[in-house]
Amino acid sequence: MNKRKSSVTVLFFIALVLVLCLVITLGGIVVLGLPAQAARIFGPSATNLGTNQRVRLSAYLLWQAEDLTSPANPLGVAVPFQIGLGESLPSIATRLTEESLIKNPNAFIFYLQYAGLDTTIQAGDYEISPAMTPVEIAKNLQDATPKEVTFTILEGWRLEEIGQYRIIL
Repeated sequence: MNKRKSSVTVLFFIALVLVLCLVITLGGIVVLGLPAQAARIFGPSATNLGTNQRVRLSAYLLWQAEDLTSPANPLGVAVPFQIGLGESLPSIATRLTEESLIKNPNAFIFYLQYAGLDTTIQAGDYEISPAMTPVEIAKNLQDATPKEVTFTILEGWRLEEIGQYRIIL
């Protein structure tokens, strides 16, 4: 009886180890598949992210996908938005939330980090619409070049003088 009981116990532990190995393997496959899912929705991740950081950010973005892929107000009109020189990401995200341009400041910051856009936001003046998704807003904040520039041509200048004129700031 003792011999039979010990062989059942051994079989039970072998089965338990096999089930645990299967669960760990399937869990690893799911976890390692998260970056591919995130890339389909949000585009490729930044190349400087480590595997752990890529998986963590991908999981968070997939969890918050609705906040990142839908506008704060589809009927909203564009408003002026200014980013100061050296302004931090949390400050920018908080102000975007306060002005009802995005819903979730943390998801916005994590998207910027995931996409590698967190270090390339430019100070300047923008026109941002709450009808834009946070992903579109993030990409828009990469270029502060004004869409219109006003300049005056002095009376009497010839075409070559206009072409040679340089504005020195």
